[in-house]
Amino acid sequence: MCIRDSIYIGYLFNLFLLGSTGGDVVRSYYIAKETNKKTEMVTLVFFDRIIGMFSMMCIALSALMFNLYDPRLKAMAFIVSAMLILIVIFFLCIYFKDNLKKHHVLQYILKKLAFKNTLKRISDTMHFFKDCKLRILAGVLLSLSIQILAILVCYIVGISLSGVEKVPLRYFFLMMPIIFMGSALPVSLGGWGVFESGFVFCFALVGVDKGDALSIGLMNRLVLIILGIIGAILYIMPGTSHLAAQAIEEEMEGYSKEV
Repeated sequence: MCIRDSIYIGYLFNLFLLGSTGGDVVRSYYIAKETNKKTEMVTLVFFDRIIGMFSMMCIALSALMFNLYDPRLKAMAFIVSAMLILIVIFFLCIYFKDNLKKHHVLQYILKKLAFKNTLKRISDTMHFFKDCKLRILAGVLLSLSIQILAILVCYIVGISLSGVEKVPLRYFFLMMPIIFMGSALPVSLGGWGVFESGFVFCFALVGVDKGDALSIGLMNRLVLIILGIIGAILYIMPGTSHLAAQAIEEEMEGYSKEV
């Protein structure tokens, strides 16, 4: 069992857990079960998700530069900019954690929280990455590569449909990060409905027929189902759950030795 197989298993759980974050839930479960640093390891999974969100917003912002003067994309520009600013603020809070400690009001509030010890462990784990700039950069570059491939798959699915309006690639690079992030929200099981509605809402902004946009969304959902079926086959194989946990642990091993 390799990390690739554990990714397919993640697609399986993405189909029926809240939001399209089943892979993260599975990774968190196995890591928490196999280590005595549960809070720290689960925090690393969350941090990995933040890096993925940052990569997606960078892609969307880059695509937005090619559509900067399109008045139809004002709402999209606001969404992308707001999300990117929030993520940057998150990273700045990690980097300037020591400065935040000097704010007495903030410290007073934190001390009153019932889960202040857990929050401190999460904060300390996040702060660890302050001195791991190269590792974060490598993670961002890898995430960018994966996100770009995922967007290209969605584009290929879109242009392969007969009788459906062909949407330019630049719009996929702009819209798909928003759709991916929207479907990750814990609104529905597997992001069902949110994912498909995202295609309708986003691509309608650039004049794509809603029926065509829905067709593209449904076909991409079918791709996710197929990936989930592959994950199901791998997961029911004897000993797979143990090997998947082992692969996930290997994936996080570089972090766990230092955190």
